[in-house]
Amino acid sequence: METVASPASHSWSIRNLDNRTPSCCAQSNLISHNFTPPAGPLRIHASISLASPPLCDNEDNAESTFSRSSYSSSSPALLNLQDVQRFDTHTEELYPFSSPSRSSSPSSTLSSSDDERNHASSARSPLLFSRKHRPKHSRGRPNESINTIPSFHHPNAQALAEQVRNIGSLREGLEMYSHVKDSGLDQDPYLANCLILMFHRLDDIHSARAVFDALKYPSVVSWNCILRSYIKLKRFKEALHLFRNMLQKGNNPNRVTFLTILGACTSPKNLVDGKWIHAYIYKHRMLKDISICNCLITMYSRCGDLKEAVSIFKNMQNRTVVSWNAMIAAHCKHGNRKEVLDLFDRMQMERMQPDQRTFVGMLSVFNSPECLAEGKELHNTIIDHGFHRELIVANALINMYSKCGSPDDAFMVFRQMETHDVISWTAMIEAYAESGRGREALEFFYDMQDKGVKPNRVTFVSALGACASLGDAEEGRAIHFQINSLGVPIDVYLGNALIYMYEKGCDLTAARSVFDEMHVRDSVSWTIMLHAYASSNHAAEALELFRVMQEKKIELDKSHFISALDACGLLSNLEVGKELHEQIFKSGLLSDTAVGNALMCMYGRCRALNDACAVFENMHHRDVVSWNAMINIFANLGHSTDAFSCFSEMQAYRVLPNKLTFLALLSACTTANALLEGKTFHRKIVELGCDREDLLVNALIRMYGQCGAVEDALAVFDHLRNPPVSAWNFLIGAYCNGCNGKGALNVFRRMQNSGREPNKITFLHVLKACAMTGVQDYGKTVHELIKECGWGYDVVVGGALINMYSKFRDLEAAKEVFENMEEQNVVSWTAMIDAYANHGYHKEAVRLLESMKQSNCEPNQITLASVLGSCVSPVALEDAISVHSYIIELGLESDTFVGNTLVGTYGRCQAIDHAYQAFHRIGEHDVVSWTALMSAYLRCHKHEEVLQLFQYIQKDVQPNRVTFICAVKSCTYMRDLAKGKEVHAKIMESSYNSDIILKQSLIDMYHSCGAYEELYSLTS
Repeated sequence: METVASPASHSWSIRNLDNRTPSCCAQSNLISHNFTPPAGPLRIHASISLASPPLCDNEDNAESTFSRSSYSSSSPALLNLQDVQRFDTHTEELYPFSSPSRSSSPSSTLSSSDDERNHASSARSPLLFSRKHRPKHSRGRPNESINTIPSFHHPNAQALAEQVRNIGSLREGLEMYSHVKDSGLDQDPYLANCLILMFHRLDDIHSARAVFDALKYPSVVSWNCILRSYIKLKRFKEALHLFRNMLQKGNNPNRVTFLTILGACTSPKNLVDGKWIHAYIYKHRMLKDISICNCLITMYSRCGDLKEAVSIFKNMQNRTVVSWNAMIAAHCKHGNRKEVLDLFDRMQMERMQPDQRTFVGMLSVFNSPECLAEGKELHNTIIDHGFHRELIVANALINMYSKCGSPDDAFMVFRQMETHDVISWTAMIEAYAESGRGREALEFFYDMQDKGVKPNRVTFVSALGACASLGDAEEGRAIHFQINSLGVPIDVYLGNALIYMYEKGCDLTAARSVFDEMHVRDSVSWTIMLHAYASSNHAAEALELFRVMQEKKIELDKSHFISALDACGLLSNLEVGKELHEQIFKSGLLSDTAVGNALMCMYGRCRALNDACAVFENMHHRDVVSWNAMINIFANLGHSTDAFSCFSEMQAYRVLPNKLTFLALLSACTTANALLEGKTFHRKIVELGCDREDLLVNALIRMYGQCGAVEDALAVFDHLRNPPVSAWNFLIGAYCNGCNGKGALNVFRRMQNSGREPNKITFLHVLKACAMTGVQDYGKTVHELIKECGWGYDVVVGGALINMYSKFRDLEAAKEVFENMEEQNVVSWTAMIDAYANHGYHKEAVRLLESMKQSNCEPNQITLASVLGSCVSPVALEDAISVHSYIIELGLESDTFVGNTLVGTYGRCQAIDHAYQAFHRIGEHDVVSWTALMSAYLRCHKHEEVLQLFQYIQKDVQPNRVTFICAVKSCTYMRDLAKGKEVHAKIMESSYNSDIILKQSLIDMYHSCGAYEELYSLTS
């Protein structure tokens, strides 16, 4: 056993040296080194979870450590480390003495000299000595407490140790270490251990390791000290690797070593390591040690093996309150509320008195609104036991009420507390922030400072969370300034809170600035920044950041892939989306439901319906979000029938729909044919009790408007006691969609009479209604009202005003609106060009396009279509060719929408060759492309080509109404009755069999062909 020399006059113990050492029991998700289990039949299965495993080497340090630890609302109950660390009160537990006769190996001697061998350290634990081999100085008095350390190896070491103990800065510590080396005392075991503990206290692991590595023959105490240092800094992988080296070098760990190293197993990745250590403990017959069993329970809980934790607890012959706390904390960590309450009942039945940490642990399991009633019952139990006035318990109560969504109950606890520390204030700030009451949270933040309580890092994180809930970047910026002013180091947690606050405050520049300045970033940092870009329509930046993550070899998780998929969807970038799909498959995340949902949405936004359906069909588990996504994709792509069928299948699988399900279904009801389904969904919404919610009410009004049932829309609206502006807007929009401008204006007047202020959307609908009805005077009145409300210079409203005046044929007024706009963007330019184009002023339209080009405003597809739409005769062919050249310059010639417009324009200009060339340069042909070419041939009286095209496209394209009209008209001009009957048969097979315009075209065709019998049959 280890002997450390000390002058007889001194009875100073290293216990006192470590009084300021903070707790090393920290949780982390770092990957640990996996040990190779020793050969042999022994297999230990284990599993547990607890709060903080005891890693202190003595009772005094454990007590001082815990007194400085602060309660974390997110952690399970903290252990009573003083009870855990009752090490028989023997100093030999920390510094086991050994007989010189047993110091034969290099691992147990400090030097080759006889004098040094007399004071050598043994690596063997006292628990491993039999009575026969117990050291002479301790034989026969195993219960006698040793309060003094034997003589130091060197007389100067005692004085230096006293100085080391009082060092408070790293600079002084490094100077002291340099002095020790210069004095030749760096091999003194006692002084070396003091130095390691000093650097441990100063968080300088590199210097601590340098001291340790300089020791030729480190004792078990030295190993314990350096292991504690690594674990304190959450460098668990290195701690486990060091422990393996300790064993490989022949050093036997003692109980303190085991209590320490178990603290390095903190996540499921460390389960193999934890089981190996458990096996080693079992092999050395130390499982009767209560403290070690408590730590094993904690270790297995953290590593996710609750079953083994329960097994260890059941097999314990003696249990302390710490053991019960450990088991309660294990179940709390795994969310087993019932088991926690059952354990507490058993604890009382066995007459084991709970302490304050018992209740702190139990309170952590009540963390949702459904738990509020049980949480209040536990609160009453705490009052009965008299712990409700304990600061740590009161703080836990505040946290419990916060998680249960009851900040008012949290405030009642806070108000009844005799004293408040920074944790109390922080818990209250978090309670209000998480309940969406950010303004009250900030009031608490400033009140605590008025009362002289200095905020800590967690306080700032909570305050920034309050700013995020308010979307108040300015308030958050002020707190950011305060953080910098106080010199609070921005670590990864505070940095993440700042990024999140700026994201919610829509200041992505500031968010990225914080992100770039962070010295250390974790997975959350990347996730928040990536989500900030993806959710703010900065999709290109999101994909660029994702690429950087891949270059830096950042480990990607599902949240990163989900954000990247969202960005691909926003950009409609199918190619990159498929690359991500392949990466997700390789990473093994394809079975994750959330990832599958994101993949579906990406394919839906890219209009890749077959790919979206394939993902949906191959999902292992579909939740309500999956079904909603598939229904929404069908609805957005115009497949209403498939959306309704998907809902029926969802019900067959007994998946309960939610509000978002019905929002998606209602969006699929866009024509009069879907009115019956829309009414069915309305009834189900009423049954669900959601018919008063704004989103669903608005969706119902819009659905009825799109289905042409304005009276039903009005009935839904009239059931509202105090309709919000959005409901008024949807009702006005419903009348506009039904081409009932007069009704829309009547609703607008009713809205004004109700005192409800119109917004931008309201005016857009009203201007459209004015354009429909042609009421110029009222339109000008609305224009004046728009100016009064401050929307006169808005780009979008300006575009609607230009459109209204265009409908009034008042191009001068439209031009005045355009020229008076503060900013002229692509929308306003397009509106003005469209105004000229609609009235046949193709020269002015082309001139405006040139002006737009000179102002560095790039036109979009709609702008170009408006200009081309003004070229309606052979006279405008030259201008059409000029615009076509600009389209080629912009690289839009292959765009389907622009290409279709070009074909139609050349057809109207009777330039069939140009039309044919434009058609073949389109990247992907749709029904409009083919119809535009047919129309061009029709205008040039090439009727045989029209019918040939009609016959050809039926293989791949479903003809629309205009397609059929072109074919029927060609038959009419050619007086080809046989072809006409074939086209008629195709029409009767399609959904256009009752179309009035097509019926009239068929009547003209039969009349032209002299087929009066067919004509009579058709008209009758």
